[in-house]
Amino acid sequence: TCTNSNHALPSVDRVSTLEEQLAQERTIRAELEGRFNGLQEELAHVQNTSAQQNGLSGKLKNDLCSATPKLGRLFQVKSPAGDYKYDLDEARHACAEQDATLASYDQLYQAWKDGLGYCLCGWLSDETARYPTQIPSPGCGVVGINDCGWLTQYNAWCFRALSFCD
Repeated sequence: TCTNSNHALPSVDRVSTLEEQLAQERTIRAELEGRFNGLQEELAHVQNTSAQQNGLSGKLKNDLCSATPKLGRLFQVKSPAGDYKYDLDEARHACAEQDATLASYDQLYQAWKDGLGYCLCGWLSDETARYPTQIPSPGCGVVGINDCGWLTQYNAWCFRALSFCD
């Protein structure tokens, strides 16, 4: 015979308290699962956006680096000894020392279309020497790309492609 029923079964209050705690834990768990799912969705979005940005930057780089004419900087180099001191091979070497190549006629033409005017002859990769002018003048010829056929030594027109295309 049992005289004290409190020892045999938990009290109704104790069961109620445990049920409340269980309900709170379920609520907290549901909230955490919701937050976790939300974070997973945000992460997936960020990864997708990042992949899209990488894809766009890769496409932009590809477009820039495969553009025709190639994008870069056209510039003239003269010998340390002064103007018109390079033969063709020396002009190639002078450009190579600048991490560049002899410019093509098309590159000089594009620079002229973009506003370049420079009344000094320079070697080009097609083994001609030319110079661009924007304004006609007695000493510098007509507007356009002028030929320099009268000497055997000139400066060098060099071209360096965009550095991130290497």
